[in-house]
Amino acid sequence: MKKILFILATFAALNSQGDLKAEGSYVQLIGGANWADAKDHWSKYKHDGIKADFKTGYLAGGAVGYQLYCGLKVEGEIAYRRNKINVSRRSRAENIFVKANAEARTWSVMGNLYCDLPFNILVLKPYIGGGVGYANNRANMHKMRDKNSKHSLKSYSREFSKNKTFAWQLIAGVALPLCESMDLDVEYRYFKPEKKVHSNDFVVGAKVHF
Repeated sequence: MKKILFILATFAALNSQGDLKAEGSYVQLIGGANWADAKDHWSKYKHDGIKADFKTGYLAGGAVGYQLYCGLKVEGEIAYRRNKINVSRRSRAENIFVKANAEARTWSVMGNLYCDLPFNILVLKPYIGGGVGYANNRANMHKMRDKNSKHSLKSYSREFSKNKTFAWQLIAGVALPLCESMDLDVEYRYFKPEKKVHSNDFVVGAKVHF
């Protein structure tokens, strides 16, 4: 994290001579798709024949921040992520193949620091950033079916995972100025809400400056 802050500070110094927005506050709404990966977390269940397949999910959130003249932006962000999970357990010895539907949900509160890079790509303004904060992670299983059984589908709802953890993220994106007071941002985010879970996010945001 110290290296990231040093890089951001270096780019900020370079930007001090560039064409930058004036200081001021802003609000932003974000949304997009996320691809969660928890293979390491579920690997401990492999000996029981249990597998988990995370589907493409979504995220939505908002932020309030302040643009500094040196090219740095500081903000507070709240975001929600949700992914469906297909869970299965196969046991040839017991002659069972059970499938279940589940979902993972994460609320995060992050403090982010951004830095505008000292060059443009045509009309696009690239930037990098990172953040640290808190994540509230929950997972529920709500449907289950035995493929070898003639019985009807069994449905229930059970929370099988719940924790509150330290979270961090890395961000790289470009801003497209739509007018003097509004930007359209397109970002890639690497989000780490748990030790053995991470998410790759594609995010689009609308930012309004005041």
